[in-house]
Amino acid sequence: MQPILEAKDIKKSFGGIHALKGVNFSLRRGEVHALLGENGAGKSTFIKIISGAHLPDTGEFTIRGEHLTNYSPQRAREMGIATIYQETSLFPDLTVAENLFAGEQPRTALGMVDWKTMRKRAREIFDQLGVYIPVHERLGDLGKASAQMVEIAKALSRDADILIMDEPTAALSGADAENLYGIIERIKAKGTAIIFISHHLEEIFKVSDRVTILRDGVVGGTAETKEVDEKWVITQMIGKEMDESKIRTYRTPGRELLQVKGLTREGYFTDVNFTLYEGEILGIAGLVGAGKTELLRTLFAIDGMDGGQILMEGEPLPRKPYEVARRGIGLVPENRGREGLLLDLEATLNLSMINYRRSSRYGLLNRASERTTARDSFESLRIKPANAYKLKAANFSGGNQQKIVLGKWLADNPKVMLLDDPTQGVDINAKNEIHRLLDQLVNQGMGIVLVSSDFQEIANLADRVMIMRSGRIDTILQDKPTVAALHEAVSGTRERTGDE
Repeated sequence: MQPILEAKDIKKSFGGIHALKGVNFSLRRGEVHALLGENGAGKSTFIKIISGAHLPDTGEFTIRGEHLTNYSPQRAREMGIATIYQETSLFPDLTVAENLFAGEQPRTALGMVDWKTMRKRAREIFDQLGVYIPVHERLGDLGKASAQMVEIAKALSRDADILIMDEPTAALSGADAENLYGIIERIKAKGTAIIFISHHLEEIFKVSDRVTILRDGVVGGTAETKEVDEKWVITQMIGKEMDESKIRTYRTPGRELLQVKGLTREGYFTDVNFTLYEGEILGIAGLVGAGKTELLRTLFAIDGMDGGQILMEGEPLPRKPYEVARRGIGLVPENRGREGLLLDLEATLNLSMINYRRSSRYGLLNRASERTTARDSFESLRIKPANAYKLKAANFSGGNQQKIVLGKWLADNPKVMLLDDPTQGVDINAKNEIHRLLDQLVNQGMGIVLVSSDFQEIANLADRVMIMRSGRIDTILQDKPTVAALHEAVSGTRERTGDE
């Protein structure tokens, strides 16, 4: 059977950096083809070429046997290709139906928007997907899972028969992810071909029929998913077997660093109490909407507080972010693209952003000092492409962007780090590297507050875990809890063990 999409010897460079070095790839009708690789392997560049956002330097690209030239995003849509990125491109202030038909609203004979028909068509699309979404509701009032479903529905409403899904479950809870897997099976059964990108290997084996591994801009291997295992996938991704030795080397926590007493932000969380110690990783787990991210934003003074105290080394913490940073606290935010980086600036400038006082003299930036900071960060964090200091942050893969966010804070030697899903969208090897780095940092005396939607990550790293539910600390799990214990506590099936 002829592939619905085929790419041959695709090459692409940016400013002398070779992102793709001759990639061959094919996609069949009605299959889920997983595209995997380390951050920086070329996945994002490749799907941007398929979706028309980038043009290849060389190579052939065909859809349904038609060789494509003068390719563009508009041409990709005409050819039935739709891309669902990790960050949705929807409008939170519009209704679900308005988002679904943005720019293509059905009209009455008088040229007015036909609201009744639009809502009816929207309901029909969701019925076909087998999900219920209130089409008249404002999208911003619904959760991330609903937004993801709207993105899928929008793509399918435009007769897309090639669907690219980039980390579609990154922001979803376990139940929402399972629901998405069911939708994928239904649209696949109708003949839709899906390119599926994920760093969660367990879901690759749940949903995909074939898997292609990119490594350093070339194909490391392609196989039927049922014929390989996780070890094969990881080996193809990194070119060797991964070191699976134990990451954490636990030590006795030291002095008190951060103390939170009765912290309240109306509508988000109430009466939060905890203490963070030197050399400790304190995990925070909970369902979407429990208040985890909002808590970190308030600790860093991005958002206000309506009551309580935050003490750093026994002294009240200032209520301006730059003053919090000067007191030795850093924040890796949930949304690195919007809040963690200046995407249009080069990596060197991003890495020296927090550390500008050490990289300047008499108000003038010292470029040599900036380059030294960048070189040290690239080496210690293994940021790829190596030595690409002048490359804009936007041109790095998601995982390497996350390393740059970490690097800019570590260059300032903070005492406390607030981490909000620090390995979201990061490949398994990079995740392993970040975990080992966190272990090294706490063994040097840093205190870390770790919010993560990955229960395995929390179980591997945290000394204690606070469970948040509806804006309150519901449970505190001591002594490095298991993944099973975390699931039970978050779902509410475990008996409470008391507050701190």
